Amino acid sequence: MRHHPWEGSSSNRQFARSTRQQPNRSEEVRKTHIRQINGQLQLTSNNMPATKSPSSVAKTARIAAWALAAAIVILSLVPPTLRPETRAPHSLEHFTIFAATGFAFGLGYKRRHDLLAILLFIFSSAIEIAQLFVPGRHARLGDFIIDALAACIGVVMASLLSSAPVRT
Repeated sequence: MRHHPWEGSSSNRQFARSTRQQPNRSEEVRKTHIRQINGQLQLTSNNMPATKSPSSVAKTARIAAWALAAAIVILSLVPPTLRPETRAPHSLEHFTIFAATGFAFGLGYKRRHDLLAILLFIFSSAIEIAQLFVPGRHARLGDFIIDALAACIGVVMASLLSSAPVRT
């Protein structure tokens, strides 16, 4: 007569009972529901609380924010001969791209605008310091001040926009 692995010691029998009592994973999946609450899809289950995924606006803003940050790094660290020039004043160029970056990060990451402002301040300083190591580029205190202020203004504008009441 063959003995099954769960027969014998009491610990094996307890293990066998506990594995039989656990619900099947497919039953858990069947209990999962997708609801729309306040215009956002939420995944709920009997075993897990509702989770809120970022809206399409937030996702798009995150992509734009990281693309703008990458553009700042690339344009700031290429040799001056490869840098595109516009007819706009130098300070306006800096203000525009850093404000747009701060605004995009503010829309994409709505929970911690204070932390975003600090991180963008650090990013602005890192960009200027990194230019010290690129031949033909110069770190300027004026650029840093404009960049940091513009990024913070962008975050504040996103904060004001996201906290404004929605008219229907």
